[in-house]
Amino acid sequence: MTKQDIKHELAFHYLGILTSRSGFKYEKPVIDYGVDAAIERIEKIKKENGFRYAASGISVDIQLKSTTYNQVELKDGSILYDCEVKNYNDLIRRFQNRQQHIYGLIPIVLVVYILPNDSDDWVQVKYSQGIDVKGEAYWFYPTGILSKTENKSSIRIKIPTEQKVNLDFCEHIFNLLYHDIKFS
Repeated sequence: MTKQDIKHELAFHYLGILTSRSGFKYEKPVIDYGVDAAIERIEKIKKENGFRYAASGISVDIQLKSTTYNQVELKDGSILYDCEVKNYNDLIRRFQNRQQHIYGLIPIVLVVYILPNDSDDWVQVKYSQGIDVKGEAYWFYPTGILSKTENKSSIRIKIPTEQKVNLDFCEHIFNLLYHDIKFS
């Protein structure tokens, strides 16, 4: 595998671990049409002798990018990331369609996973403590003031450092994007 393939797989599994630990369903689409992963809320349904769990049908698509610290810039409390134009325009298109209730009502969020510059530092096995995967991830969701770009290759986006992907990410992003739905 290339280093970029390895970075992408680490990013996919990093997000999968956090998502699973938070009680959400996480899967990789069979064919990649600009969506690298999907997160779905799981419902807890009361029944006569307890509870059962079922897919809710409420989901968020993820566009997942991986990079290293030397490929981003930290400035004024934000991560500056050069996003490929095709990926950026996909985010904007989906956001605008969702706002206009056209189609593609499932929101898409960009997650940028940032690894140490030295690939020897990406994963370390600590036999008595488990596996230590380095890196951190941040999320980006377009706002109403952004529009598609005519740039040829990339566009620099600004991701506030408080938009960190952690154990609260799934709950936070679902509440943000589906604020009109009451989750149980």
